[in-house]
Amino acid sequence: MADIVFGSGPNTATGDLFSAGILKLKARISGLEQASAGTPAPTSGQSLRANPLPPSTAYTVTNAAAFNNVDTGSVDQYIDLTYSTKGALVLYIACDAARQNGFKVKITSNTNYNVFAIVDGVDQYMDYRSSPAEYATNGRIRLEYTKKLGLRLLFGNQVDGVLIENWTLNSGRVLTTPTGTYVSATNTTAMNGVADGLSEASTPLVVSSVLVDRDTRVVKADIKYFVPTTDTLLAQVEDDSGNVLLPFAPCSVIENASAGVAKVTTTSVVPTSMLETDFKVRFKFQAKPDVAALADAYYPARTQWGGNLAGPVPYAIYRAMYQNLAVGGYWQDKQDSYAEAKLGSGSTKIDAFGNPMKAGLTLRMSTPDMPPQGSATVEFTWTGGPVSVSLENFGAGVVIGPQQKIDSNTIRWTISRDFEDTTSGFAAISLTFDAITVGNEPKNIFFCKMGADKTKRIAPEYVEFLKEFNGPIRLMDVLPALDPTGYDAVPGWSNRTPFNAISKGRRGMAYEDFVLLSQLTGRPLWVCCSLAMGNSPEGLDDLYRMARLLDTGEGGVGISGGAVGTIIFEFGNENWAPGNQNWDYAARIGRPYKSYIDDGQDGANKHGASCIGRNLMQAAMGAKIREAIPTWRTRTELTVNLQTGTGDAGNLKNDATSFAAAKPYIDSCATAPYIPFDSTAGSGTKPPADHSALSIYNWMSLSLAALPASLTGMRKRNLAAGFGKMRIYEFNIARPTVPTRTFEEDFLWLSSKYFFDLMFNYLKLLDDLGGTFAFYNDTGRVGIGQQWCVDTGPGARTNAMMDAYRAFIGKPTSRNYVYDPTPATTNPVISGASSATSFTVTPAVWPSGTKVYSRVVVITGTDGALRSLNLTGNTIARGNMKAGETFELVERGDLGDSTAFSHSNKIVLT
Repeated sequence: MADIVFGSGPNTATGDLFSAGILKLKARISGLEQASAGTPAPTSGQSLRANPLPPSTAYTVTNAAAFNNVDTGSVDQYIDLTYSTKGALVLYIACDAARQNGFKVKITSNTNYNVFAIVDGVDQYMDYRSSPAEYATNGRIRLEYTKKLGLRLLFGNQVDGVLIENWTLNSGRVLTTPTGTYVSATNTTAMNGVADGLSEASTPLVVSSVLVDRDTRVVKADIKYFVPTTDTLLAQVEDDSGNVLLPFAPCSVIENASAGVAKVTTTSVVPTSMLETDFKVRFKFQAKPDVAALADAYYPARTQWGGNLAGPVPYAIYRAMYQNLAVGGYWQDKQDSYAEAKLGSGSTKIDAFGNPMKAGLTLRMSTPDMPPQGSATVEFTWTGGPVSVSLENFGAGVVIGPQQKIDSNTIRWTISRDFEDTTSGFAAISLTFDAITVGNEPKNIFFCKMGADKTKRIAPEYVEFLKEFNGPIRLMDVLPALDPTGYDAVPGWSNRTPFNAISKGRRGMAYEDFVLLSQLTGRPLWVCCSLAMGNSPEGLDDLYRMARLLDTGEGGVGISGGAVGTIIFEFGNENWAPGNQNWDYAARIGRPYKSYIDDGQDGANKHGASCIGRNLMQAAMGAKIREAIPTWRTRTELTVNLQTGTGDAGNLKNDATSFAAAKPYIDSCATAPYIPFDSTAGSGTKPPADHSALSIYNWMSLSLAALPASLTGMRKRNLAAGFGKMRIYEFNIARPTVPTRTFEEDFLWLSSKYFFDLMFNYLKLLDDLGGTFAFYNDTGRVGIGQQWCVDTGPGARTNAMMDAYRAFIGKPTSRNYVYDPTPATTNPVISGASSATSFTVTPAVWPSGTKVYSRVVVITGTDGALRSLNLTGNTIARGNMKAGETFELVERGDLGDSTAFSHSNKIVLT
């Protein structure tokens, strides 16, 4: 036997010791070592029940020997059949014996149809139609082809047999007159009655749900089959090229209560060397080997459930991360139209550590964690001269008690969460410095829940929440990854956010906080770096030092050691969207290599330049990361963002020179699947008009069902293109594009059992794919239109997403969920003339035991904007409501685990 030469050493650019081919060879050797010589004899209990073919008379088909080319309108070919349910029925007509060069009608659900012409083995799309719902089950269907009229599809029911014409489609649009005489039908779902014009089973063995069990490493599959006698199913594992990795061996039968349907597993164990690789499993019956099927399979890594960390940004205050709430806040100047004052921007309003240098500044912060209708005492301390401050709620839902001055440098307030407001997306507080002592300005500002341990930087409650996950903490919103030009204004290591500063810096959080979060939670980091870091000497030096700090703690303040586990580095976050800051910035980098006219148009040349810029930054920044971290082969992963549906993979490869430079620095790619995919999610359906939780669930489930095949295809294409393993940087389940949905409808959806179920199903789907995922977000809020939160705080009803995750991993949920809320017996009534100055309310009547959680007057302004007032009695004062505005009373009632809203009549003011 000739020697096998493995090469002289690792690839110095990538660190790879072996090529993909060698890995496949290792898999084959490992597999063959497990196998005994020859095909093993079947063992007891392995056989499947007999399921003979049904008679071929199930369908009526034409038997014309030749195709009629006379333009008379007579029916040349047809197929006519009855059904109980159509399922995944496919009809073929005017094809050759191989089902080619004719027409195909694919029924994707019981009422939706796609029409294709089959030309040289390729399905060419022709049309999409939908049949009446009354013919979804127990009906009759007839597909006809005529030279004059083209294709006709007709429907009826089994009772009277009357057919109605659903549509006519002229075949000349795609294909000239076919010459085939073959007519057939398949049904890969129901299997019952499957026969075709040749009186043979078209698909006698159908394999689905092929998965590798990550504990036992056997392959699991669901099968549907036809065999004339009791028989044993064999399985053989092959690589994508057809090389045998594990030879044929009998399958174990897990379930076969009904003939023709079974759950099976292989008895051969997949080698660990095949982890995160694609392969194939060939199935066949032992006594009838012509009944066979080849199925795609994948050996998934164990799922790492991570999450995005949403840092504090203007007008979107998230769950409290810091023990000192001031660290997570941001400054605005009330005397300067609320202009934001940022660290590191050379501000004359705050110093380098975020301390105020003038009066009139307000620090907007998260509230401490409190359950709805809960309360907490907060304490503000500082050093320096006397100050005059005021605390206000910023967004409805927070009530602030009177100020209590404890001593010259300590002030307290009691604050409470009054209710979960359905007209406001957040609840925050604003500490305004109405007056300060010039020359002895306040320093060492600390704002926290009374009794908090001031030696801890990160709030323990937040740490415990993050510890529920085991995957990476993705840091996007807390770094200027979305704002490369903003980084350019304050580049370099010296301009990073100081660890001891309060408020958000222009450069995001302090780097040391990343390490602290990782060490406290035991979770690895996924760091999104600004593209601008790779575009200047100062930026590359900053990137180098940041990588060293994350790796070992070198150069950090207040930390010891580096982050836990593998550090994923991503450059620029979402770079794909034309007009996006990263896209424009990357285009400027790539401009010398592919010129464009920057006239505001996102043309092909500019897009090409943007792709070149991204490739160049991937190479430059990837090289700097590996220079900084000597153990990069095991310590780091360099990923590239390939957003779903953008064609990024192909676009980045289009410039061969720049992609060749980038490719050695791409270890993986990251994408973000969405359901629904767009505003016409599913099989042509529109967003549900009633916005009910059940309707949204049904609508989004259509997209969810199509997602596995989409992600599998994407993963394979990206791997083949050189983008490595696929990660998911966010997965969005609650983003129905329903622009008219109200906050109340949003609340009902996000707190519903339907949303809980959808999330659970989504997690199961992703877990089958395996790998590294990130929720968006680790923290969150109730928002209209797009809802990316995982958890909205302890006790909140809108935690269905997070609770579904808890249930999925086997942990207790924060509460139970019910499908349909218990409504009020009668709605509230507002009495009074439209011109009155006050109005009387008759409260809603609720079922016994209901807790009336909130009573809110919802006001719709003349511009359509909503605002709200909390109602404590049964009188509504007109107050500052104006003529032309509309108001109503909305009561929320909680009965056990049920939440319902009751609306009064509306009054339009005059």
